[in-house]
Amino acid sequence: IKVIQNAIAECNYESIIMSEYETNNWIMPEIFHQIKLCDFMVVDLSIRCDGAYYEAGYAYALGKEVIHTYDLNEKENNPLHFDVAQKSTVMYSDYDELKRKLVARIKATIE
Repeated sequence: IKVIQNAIAECNYESIIMSEYETNNWIMPEIFHQIKLCDFMVVDLSIRCDGAYYEAGYAYALGKEVIHTYDLNEKENNPLHFDVAQKSTVMYSDYDELKRKLVARIKATIE
């Protein structure tokens, strides 16, 4: 998460990590609200999390740019799901590679 935050900051954007977001409200309406406000979304699909797919789908439905990332070291434990495997994804093997590639992808997609 910190690597993704640093890459986003390097591109002069502020990141909001919903697992660190403080609220006393129900979390899903808060997540939907933040997605509506965002310029783009980064979703890491390395660890199985159905919520990440759900939230990315919601962002797509709103017309938001969604950048997928995936750790190649997770291929055996959590292969990239066939539904999203066809989308261009930032594939990485270590955190330095993730940061470098994610900065480049954000700049190519957003700026």
